[in-house]
Amino acid sequence: MKKLILITSLSIASSFLLGCVGLGESKYTGQYALNSCSSCVAQFKTLPDTRLLNLKVTSNDPELNIAYEAMSGPFRKLGKIQLTKGNFDGVIRIPDNTGILVTADYDPDISTLTGTEVIGIDENSAVVKLTISKIEDQLKSEFNQLTNKQKKELVNVIGSFDVALNSPKMLYSSKLAEAEKEANSFLIDMPAKYKNTKIYSELSSLRIYMKLIDISPNGEMVWKASNKLRLLKKAFSN
Repeated sequence: MKKLILITSLSIASSFLLGCVGLGESKYTGQYALNSCSSCVAQFKTLPDTRLLNLKVTSNDPELNIAYEAMSGPFRKLGKIQLTKGNFDGVIRIPDNTGILVTADYDPDISTLTGTEVIGIDENSAVVKLTISKIEDQLKSEFNQLTNKQKKELVNVIGSFDVALNSPKMLYSSKLAEAEKEANSFLIDMPAKYKNTKIYSELSSLRIYMKLIDISPNGEMVWKASNKLRLLKKAFSN
């Protein structure tokens, strides 16, 4: 997981001295002034080799940690730089000649984030709208659109992979082959557009993890497969 740098707003008392600026680890990163404080913005200046970006970010989750990360240069190694929760409306200080990705800090195994945007090196303002949704909710919605026959077949497929993952080592390959056969049988009858669904992508990820375990067993792949199975079974339960 990338290093996460948490940036917090200074207290009201400190704002009179530092202009409501949230400080990062160095003078070049993670500094901002909120537009809600005009005097803070007025005091917010560039430093050598930096530029200011007027940034407005909205989201559908008040607890979502708005963040950005550099697309190039030494600043990139710092990973995601957090700003505020839910929404952000202010000015940030970033290195010259560096594009950034406006995003959020979230778990991609649990949620899907859309609306992320790359801000180019010549842009001085941007408006970004982020939307986060739970993968489980997406899976449930898609599952409910299947016919009863398709639902039953899909549940059986997930059950077969569950049996394979929990089978003794000597039986793993054969049980996995059975699960793969069921998965192929289920997918071959689905329309081509089904490859664009969340069910298809999550099932594909599970199959990759399971195959990697068969090739070279390791704890990380078992952990990933277990979590994916847990998510799918929960989403498809009544």
